[in-house]
Amino acid sequence: TVTAPVTKTFEGCETNAITGLTYSEAEVNISLSQFTTAGGTFTNNNTVGTYSISYKDSKSGNCPITVERVYKITTICGSTIVNQIIKIQDTTAPVITGNLSDLNIEGCSLSDLPSAVKTVAALESLGLPISDNCTTDSNMSISSSDVTNGNLPTVITRTYTISDKCNNQTKVIQKIIIDDTV
Repeated sequence: TVTAPVTKTFEGCETNAITGLTYSEAEVNISLSQFTTAGGTFTNNNTVGTYSISYKDSKSGNCPITVERVYKITTICGSTIVNQIIKIQDTTAPVITGNLSDLNIEGCSLSDLPSAVKTVAALESLGLPISDNCTTDSNMSISSSDVTNGNLPTVITRTYTISDKCNNQTKVIQKIIIDDTV
């Protein structure tokens, strides 16, 4: 009797996040000990004579990455195939170091409000370092929303949301004050 290891989930970005038996798209021969350490069982291994155990991986998707690991146990009587599913999921949000400085704008209306920045590079140029464990700066997305309060001074609370490729999000707030002081 052969049973596959249970479904496993790893935190990470790529197939190198898998611990134990490494990801391989080429068939890899393993020992019974490696198979059982991975969580599989082969209960009648003492009565079947000579046998071999191997596995081969394939992957699909990207958030999460789903790996189908196919184990093949071959005896003189034929082969038995069992499958294991392995998921690799990035659940870590982008990291922001620091805060955005408040802005004081000389003006009379919301038309004096500067546009929100649209890229991580633009936020970083404002002195806000941003990093992510899996997504490069150029592949992160930025959205923003403004909440307005008062009238001269007008206080705008601008919330930037930074999202990585797996839609993990981090927010940062910038306070903008528009006032006519002249």
